[in-house]
Amino acid sequence: MNSVMLIGEVTKNEFFEGEHPRAVVTIETESGGKYPDRHRCVAWRDAAEQLSICDEGTLVYIAGKLQTRSYDQGGEKKWITEVIVSMVRRLATVVSGDAAPPPPPPKQREMTDEELPF
Repeated sequence: MNSVMLIGEVTKNEFFEGEHPRAVVTIETESGGKYPDRHRCVAWRDAAEQLSICDEGTLVYIAGKLQTRSYDQGGEKKWITEVIVSMVRRLATVVSGDAAPPPPPPKQREMTDEELPF
């Protein structure tokens, strides 16, 4: 199974508008080591639009899958591994060392007795 789940702070956010909006985000996660881990995350369409409003320092949950691809740079073949994002959840925004509360969840309406499937 190819599944990735990350929680980390957005450290770099690039958004490209076009026919198919795309966001390229670098997030850092703490693994308890000396240096934080950095992950390049690529999102398309709805996930890209959600990431486009995340500033640097925003704490996010990202779910997706790993993808490795190659590209040519100056005649040299380079490889890169990215997280292809399928879901984004904004957890908090860091403001002067304090975490702002996450946005409230969308309101759900109550179902009537006629709408219940049983």
